[in-house]
Amino acid sequence: MAGMFISFSAPPARAQSHTPTKEETQVARELFEKALLDERGKDYAAALEKLEKAVALYETPGLRFHLAFCEEKLGHLAAALADYDRAKRNAEIEGKKDVLAEVQGPLASLSKRVPRIVIRIQNAPKGDALTLTLDERPLQAAVVGTDLPVDPGRHRITARATGFAVESEVVDASEGATQAVNLTMHSSAVAPAGPATTPPAATGAATETPPPSVGGTASGTAAPAARKGKSSGATPWLLAGGGVVLAGGGVAALLIAGNQASSAKDQCATVPRWAVCDASSERSTIRALDGLAIGAFVGAAALFTTAIVTGGHNEESIVVSVAPQGISLTGVFQ
Repeated sequence: MAGMFISFSAPPARAQSHTPTKEETQVARELFEKALLDERGKDYAAALEKLEKAVALYETPGLRFHLAFCEEKLGHLAAALADYDRAKRNAEIEGKKDVLAEVQGPLASLSKRVPRIVIRIQNAPKGDALTLTLDERPLQAAVVGTDLPVDPGRHRITARATGFAVESEVVDASEGATQAVNLTMHSSAVAPAGPATTPPAATGAATETPPPSVGGTASGTAAPAARKGKSSGATPWLLAGGGVVLAGGGVAALLIAGNQASSAKDQCATVPRWAVCDASSERSTIRALDGLAIGAFVGAAALFTTAIVTGGHNEESIVVSVAPQGISLTGVFQ
């Protein structure tokens, strides 16, 4: 094989992609001769680089054969198999018996070594909407369901289509083995079903299911978080007792203010109409008592509300009404 000499005569039966010029033919010859030296020195990467440039200028069965040989040595088995086969077909067309004699053995041996994968796709879109890639290199849709030669090693097969989620699978190809790659296309509007996951509860912390929101807004604002746990012990009762004391004080202040108002009225009734009734001190006292009563009612309301909340009752059902005439608290105890 290494001593095979390439013929640069124009192939009569095979059409070239372009007719090489005299200069291109000479460059291809020089590249080939240098590639042969690299092959003998087992520098297959350098030889492959020169052969690829030579084939781009002027392809012959011999050049293609040496290209496949270097690819095989570098482990590019799938590419080598394709180039050996192309060299064989071109040699048959051009009557190159020397190339045909050399290519039979490597082609038969490599055909058994090259790994293959079989791609199968379920729910594939119709027409040309499907796009396949092997290691991000495009594949023809026609390879689906066929034995696709690949190099040994790890490969990623990816399927894409408009309106579908991207599907991919990674396989490890080994020499002489054929592996199936099964992909199922899912509409991008429907995610593949999977096991539901529940976040783990905090260790050592009591959890409570939040109550459903009532009268939620159209904007979907989340309801306030539920309170964690309920207070226990005497605290709610002490707060309620304080509220009772303040409420009682407010009532007492109102009663005293009422008595003062009645006394001032009676006092002014005894004064002649032409005289001025001076009850300014009584009025000041009445105002002070009224203010004291209102403050007591407000404080009582606050204490009652706090007692209900800390006692674990529903603050949303509490109604508190405060007025100079009295205080009203309504609560629903759970």
